Amino acid sequence: MIRFLLTAIFMIISISSVVFSDTNTDIKSNKLNKHINLNKVPKTALNKKADNTKNILCAKELKSYRGIKFFYAKDNSSQLVHVKISFDCSGSAYQEKQKAGVPAFYASTVTEGCGSYSSIELKKEISAAMAYLSCNYDMDKIWFNMTTPTLTLEKTAKLFNTVLRDPKFEEDKIKMYQDSKVAALQNYSISPAGSALHQIAPAIIFPGHAYGNGLAGSAEDFAKLTVNDLHKYRKKFIVANNAQGCVFGNISEEQAKRLIDKIFDKIDDGKKAKNIVVDIEPKIFSLKKQYYVNGPISLIIFILKGTKLTSPNRFPARIFSTIFGEGSLFKGRLMGILRGKGYIYGGSINTLNFDHSDYILGMLETDNSKVEAAITTLKGIIKDFREKGITESELQFAKNLLKGSTVVGLRSSGSLCGFFFTAMRKGLGVNALSDFLDGIDKVTIEEVNGFCKNNLNENDIPFIIMGGNIKGGNVNADK
Repeated sequence: MIRFLLTAIFMIISISSVVFSDTNTDIKSNKLNKHINLNKVPKTALNKKADNTKNILCAKELKSYRGIKFFYAKDNSSQLVHVKISFDCSGSAYQEKQKAGVPAFYASTVTEGCGSYSSIELKKEISAAMAYLSCNYDMDKIWFNMTTPTLTLEKTAKLFNTVLRDPKFEEDKIKMYQDSKVAALQNYSISPAGSALHQIAPAIIFPGHAYGNGLAGSAEDFAKLTVNDLHKYRKKFIVANNAQGCVFGNISEEQAKRLIDKIFDKIDDGKKAKNIVVDIEPKIFSLKKQYYVNGPISLIIFILKGTKLTSPNRFPARIFSTIFGEGSLFKGRLMGILRGKGYIYGGSINTLNFDHSDYILGMLETDNSKVEAAITTLKGIIKDFREKGITESELQFAKNLLKGSTVVGLRSSGSLCGFFFTAMRKGLGVNALSDFLDGIDKVTIEEVNGFCKNNLNENDIPFIIMGGNIKGGNVNADK
């Protein structure tokens, strides 16, 4: 079970908010109401084979006629359109402590029926349109993802609009999700990795801060949430003046502007949500805490200091994390040494960038009997980074891997949409991709080693162990 969760746990990617101005555009003007068939694709786009590699390295910042800001790039290589829409300051950290679970509750149930469609009927309609529609959430925000063929763009946009404007929140679906979430919050053994990442770790490294409430708050508070809470949340946060997004794919600028406005048709302008959360450095200190889970395998979670995506140190930090094992587990030092010694089965390293804090989170899967050996060896690896730094060959390896994997990984307009969506929220601008590639290329070994010396300490690492298999013990005991 833990191994399965390792592959899925980082589907939620954190990205920061960007402030944009309200506008007074008259959405009832003739220009807006003029009928445009979103499905109509220019013949040149259909027949011309596009060279997307050069053109799509930079996105373009646009505003819909209603004033909603979005990044845009055209890609004629397929007949797909990708849309991402986020709502600022709408995550768990921006709610009252007792209501911290509302964003998770909303995001997990909002696509379970809308308008005249039941949950099953909506899924059938989306499937018939050959489209994809989902809602995700983290501590900062919620966001929607839509992918659709140009052939059914009009239909999918209407469905998306109905989900935003008139969700059903069917009683049976609500109760089923609420009961399962409460059970998971009460007993971490149901989802050890998820509990460690979204509940236990935030409480440890963000004491007294809104991030410390985690993704869903407490089981007791989550059990008290109602459908009325969901509707109040929707009316406050799911409004046009609180939205921004990305539109990538086989669609013109004009069509993209009208698509955004069609998605927000009859949705209130509302007010931009206030950024009420303060910046915080995660509390990185020596800690080893164990939560017993029956079974032969333990999951070791550890946390290191992170770096903001807008920091001058972001490129040296990315080189370090890559050599350490992020995106390169089987070639990085961590996996090479620990797996070579037979101390772990697998794991992952991920840099988490939230709006108000950043950290590196590692997860290692090991036999119960090898937990201590794995932790001791891991500390030794961190010490070597701090004292000896990296080698020139490691630097070149990391540069080649990062540049190569980035270009290969962003071959589709869908993956590029995700990249620039993150860039928009972090205020990195439309040149974020080319800036990233150039920044990685220019990093020196002195910069990386300086980062390691100043930011790593093997004696200040919090460890959370999910496992232990204590026979007859309390599955929720900790020490």
